[in-house]
Amino acid sequence: AYDDLGKDVQQTTAGSLKFSGPLSANVDLVSITTAAKSDIEFSFDADWANSGTFVADSLNPVAGQDYAVAYGSFSLRERKVASQEFRFVSSPDGRLFNGSTDWVTGVFVQRLEETDQLRDPGNYVDFDAFSCPAPGCSGLRVVDSEYEADTYALFAATESALTDKWQ
Repeated sequence: AYDDLGKDVQQTTAGSLKFSGPLSANVDLVSITTAAKSDIEFSFDADWANSGTFVADSLNPVAGQDYAVAYGSFSLRERKVASQEFRFVSSPDGRLFNGSTDWVTGVFVQRLEETDQLRDPGNYVDFDAFSCPAPGCSGLRVVDSEYEADTYALFAATESALTDKWQ
């Protein structure tokens, strides 16, 4: 019943905008905005067997088998991420230490949201046990989750010219 080949499919739409220009005679501004949305589907035959492997029943047993099983796994995920970065960068007139040192400082913010839906349906029959006799027991594992994360960062760096060839 769940003997599908499965799927591993992702569709992502993403974009980025970058603007830069002088903020003053000494400082340039760089703004980077990004956004992405992904829809992901992942499924597989969770019992790892083909349709003929677990076909035993009480009237037609397969040698050495006293059970029948069919399980699948299906996962749907939606992921959204957006970020904003502002960089303040030294212009040639804004370099430090007699014009030998460039600098950058900035802030970065990111928002991540993800939802997951996991569905693992299955059937199990144990012909020699009382716990799950024919026609069998059905199982369905359902897991729904939501995840959110905010990231904040401040950064700074310098780069100095030691000679014309070394920095």
